[in-house]
Amino acid sequence: MRWLVKCLTISSIFDRCRLRSLERRATLTRRSSTRA
Repeated sequence: MRWLVKCLTISSIFDRCRLRSLERRATLTRRSSTRA
């Protein structure tokens, strides 16, 4: 049971980091497209 909670926590943190990176990439692409 404990390992399951640990796995869930790690996955949630990983998802959050991935979402943040995706948002950053989206904003970068949007900025470059508006500049061009």
